Amino acid sequence: IYKIKKRNFTLLQTLTENRSYVNDVKFSNNGEILATASADKTVKFYKKEISKYHLIKTMYFDEDVESIDFSEDGNFIAI
Repeated sequence: IYKIKKRNFTLLQTLTENRSYVNDVKFSNNGEILATASADKTVKFYKKEISKYHLIKTMYFDEDVESIDFSEDGNFIAI
């Protein structure tokens, strides 16, 4: 996760919980939740606490997960 300020990119955090490459990453509209879709057949949800994102839930699937998206109101996620 990088912070962008003007033309400078500062690394804030590296998420290391996925066991294979990540196909998609989405932030919720309020920036409080981050979700990853991975070739390790998981969707992982992270919650922002202070200045870091912490893993709060992992969903398991039978196949690689290609993409994810939050609804505008943040109440649903399409996988």
